[in-house]
Amino acid sequence: MTKRPRDGRADSAGPGKSRPAKNETLPDDLALWHHTARSVTPLKRAKARVPEVGAPSEAKPKSQSALPRAPAPKAGAPQHASKITPPSPPTRAALPKAPPPLVPIERRKHRRIARGHVEIDARLDLHGLRQADAERRLRTFLLRARADGLRTVLVITGKGGERGSEDQQAAMDRSARGILRRSVPMWLEAADLRECVAGIAPAHVRHGGSGALYIHIRKARSR
Repeated sequence: MTKRPRDGRADSAGPGKSRPAKNETLPDDLALWHHTARSVTPLKRAKARVPEVGAPSEAKPKSQSALPRAPAPKAGAPQHASKITPPSPPTRAALPKAPPPLVPIERRKHRRIARGHVEIDARLDLHGLRQADAERRLRTFLLRARADGLRTVLVITGKGGERGSEDQQAAMDRSARGILRRSVPMWLEAADLRECVAGIAPAHVRHGGSGALYIHIRKARSR
């Protein structure tokens, strides 16, 4: 006895034919599905962008994102600083040290020279010399005295202040001696002479009085 379906309709499959299961896939359909799946290129999913807290909603300008990145430096290659340090301004050249000032001889040493307790190592007499010759001889005398290790020398200039003679030549000699008396201290102010002269003082009467000078020589520097 053949059972009829509940809805009253006869089975359309007919006798002798079984109805395919509900989830069963036909072979032709399965082959068609595999062919279609191989020909389809899957779409890339864009990563969801999480907005930063407090950041503006507008996107950055395209020009900034389109700028090319600088290539990373290779290992071992010299790296140059991104900022060039400007050269430091040239320093001023050190000025030459000024020679010491010309000072008087110490009072105690002056008394010892005047009393003969300190021996006078050399004497220079400038009588009868013109100013140019006298200055040249004075410079040569003092520089050589320092080189020889002398310490106390006497330079005679002449007083040049006495009058009463009507002789014109004598008057000219007195004038020349007066000029040398005033000029020698000024010549000693020269830089090269201040390097070798430690002090000066007027001589004692026994050594010429106001017409002569004691000169104390500075020690030569050891090289």
